[in-house]
Amino acid sequence: MSKLKPLTSFEPKALFYKVDLTVEEIRPANRRYFRLEEMQRLVGGLIQIIPLDGEGLEDKLLVVNEEGKNANLPVNLFATLEWIKYYGETDFVSGDAIICHPNMIR
Repeated sequence: MSKLKPLTSFEPKALFYKVDLTVEEIRPANRRYFRLEEMQRLVGGLIQIIPLDGEGLEDKLLVVNEEGKNANLPVNLFATLEWIKYYGETDFVSGDAIICHPNMIR
């Protein structure tokens, strides 16, 4: 009979959508929430936080490079699909992006 492991504290996870079509599960460095500098490093510049919330859909945040389009960063297909799910075919996402729950950012 195997022993059950005790429950440990919850470690939130986020998804890191890269323009090369890879997706990584990531955690904040402090294991609780992302800090500004950490998000800027991941997306490669200043950040823009876009709320993704809709009727019947889980509330999430999309964190992108604020200057991604102006800098001609490649289109991020997976992040753009998340955008379309909430806002329709109204825009696209350029550069690497983070998708996370709102309480993962402070």
